[in-house]
Amino acid sequence: MKKKNLSVFGIGPIYVVTITFLTLVAILLDFFKILDLKVFNFFAMIFVCFGFAFVIIGIFIWIKATVVSKISVNVKNNKLVTDGIYGVVRNPIYSAFMFLNWGVLLILKNILIFVLIPLYWLLLTLFVKNTEEVWLRNLYGKEYDNYCKNVNRCIPFRFKKKV
Repeated sequence: MKKKNLSVFGIGPIYVVTITFLTLVAILLDFFKILDLKVFNFFAMIFVCFGFAFVIIGIFIWIKATVVSKISVNVKNNKLVTDGIYGVVRNPIYSAFMFLNWGVLLILKNILIFVLIPLYWLLLTLFVKNTEEVWLRNLYGKEYDNYCKNVNRCIPFRFKKKV
């Protein structure tokens, strides 16, 4: 029996458009001072530095996930990619956009819009857990289950112990 192919895009466009829209709204609310509670002095510089670091990390992850890993070719060939950046995070393309948007929010230094940071993580977790993870589990079975035991869903760090 031939395996059914997954979509190259998955739920990504829905997630990316949603968080990018929310970030743009946050930028406008900040710009027009509708929501305005800024962090100043020393802490402001820390938030800006972390913001730029997150933007750079997001760009780096995106390049590794799309260009270096050639993910669209692997998806079309029904190959479960578990090496490279995919050996560090299961959803690096979505994570890249999450980090980019987190970075922009941090650069704004507006405490009132920081609530979006955990919201973006929660949305990514819920979207992926209820869609792509189900599809991948049905397609790859035990191989995908083992992969999930060793690699984090959306934060690209090795918190999990190799089994």
